[in-house]
Amino acid sequence: MSFTFLPHIIYSFGSNYASFTPAQQTFTSAWRILDNTFTDRTFNNQDWFSLRQKYLKTVTSSNLEQTLTELTSSLGDKYTTYLPPSKYQSLLSSATGSVTGIGVTLSSPSPSTVVLSQIQPNSPASKSGLKQGMILLRVDGYNVIDADVAGGYLRGDKGTKVGVTVKGDDGGSKDFIIVRETFKPVTVVDGKGKGGKMVVVKSFAGTTKDEMLEVLNSYPSGKILIDLRGNPGGLLPGGIDCASLFLKSGDVIVSQVDKTLVKRTEKALFDGEFSDPEKYQVAILADENTASAAEVFTAALIENGRATLTTVGSEHTFGKGIVQTVRPLDGENVGGIKVTVSKYLTPEGTEINGKGIMNDAGRRESCGEEGFSCLDEKAWMKK
Repeated sequence: MSFTFLPHIIYSFGSNYASFTPAQQTFTSAWRILDNTFTDRTFNNQDWFSLRQKYLKTVTSSNLEQTLTELTSSLGDKYTTYLPPSKYQSLLSSATGSVTGIGVTLSSPSPSTVVLSQIQPNSPASKSGLKQGMILLRVDGYNVIDADVAGGYLRGDKGTKVGVTVKGDDGGSKDFIIVRETFKPVTVVDGKGKGGKMVVVKSFAGTTKDEMLEVLNSYPSGKILIDLRGNPGGLLPGGIDCASLFLKSGDVIVSQVDKTLVKRTEKALFDGEFSDPEKYQVAILADENTASAAEVFTAALIENGRATLTTVGSEHTFGKGIVQTVRPLDGENVGGIKVTVSKYLTPEGTEINGKGIMNDAGRRESCGEEGFSCLDEKAWMKK
């Protein structure tokens, strides 16, 4: 997922807004955010104003969350959702470099199956014995069928406990009681590659560029492998900033097209620290779960001739070419809205939504943690 955070905007709703109940005011702020930013101006071919009037008559404090969920679901875009308070705060925290929870990233490789795709080092999950690849069955007794919902259950206040049930090696279930902590997620890991420098990027956040520099700054020259397998994306500016490390001034990184159909292009503003192809050869390793901001990063390097792409288990990456913004709602502790505000284009102007990025240096059916073993000489051909 790629998203950005925009400041709260004060809207004018007319003289009757002051007479609305708190629930009506919160609902109206949600409707306005969607009305002003959602990319599909037909609003999924529905009468958007009539929908507002319908819900204004029925929304109350007791059904507010259900109403907001129905409103966003009516748009037919799975990435446009209502964020309850805990999930909204979690996204805010992750963007600024700290989260409260157990330290896992979830993915859904198939319908109704949720997998622990990443475990943060030194997190509560890691300390409890949870492992990458485990299938999540229940959280606090609730059956898990959706990664986003499960993620909301796993987050909570520091010091509180959460019950986690996973599928064991024997096919049965295994229970864990884990205490939530506040910690700084690690987004970049030194992969200790054999044959060059291997950088494992788990997701993109506001801190990722600095973390990547910390891993790479002691590397004088040679081959750099950037492992994006399982990287779901994250904060779009994080992907853009990291791509600029490998590009020359003026190179196009990504373009965005919003509801106005105006294209806004992001370019590298200066030569990046690792932009010299004579000193640094770059290869990217990805899979079908490499998505969003990770695909922005990948396309920027490939189409500017700074890297090759080898995929594992698939011919292409995930294919999420749309961007969301997260905005707060009016009211006390009512959460926010995540809304699709634009699509993005690769430097060559290609839309990848639903298609992904095709490999250009080969495909591997399977691959271990030592990513250099997945690559052949084609991956190191100078562009």
